[in-house]
Amino acid sequence: MIARGHLIFIKHNGRDGSIYPVTTPTCSVGRGYDNDIRIYVQSVSEVHCEICTSDFQPAVLKNLSSINPTKVNNVSIRENEHYLEHGDMITTGER
Repeated sequence: MIARGHLIFIKHNGRDGSIYPVTTPTCSVGRGYDNDIRIYVQSVSEVHCEICTSDFQPAVLKNLSSINPTKVNNVSIRENEHYLEHGDMITTGER
């Protein structure tokens, strides 16, 4: 399967952690077992956000958490969808 892009996880110490290739049109992120990317932190919602990709459009981040909004580059997403750019940093909960 060809990767549509990849996510690099940043550890608490600020260093790069795991690299996750995005190979499907939708990638779910959250604390729940059914997510593509699971984050084991209490402040992360069961399904916190989704990253949606297509062949001809920029990737879109969809905020699905009403309690702890998803942030892009340390700014809370006010709308439910946000177009991503190369190098954007996504924060879910406290991570």
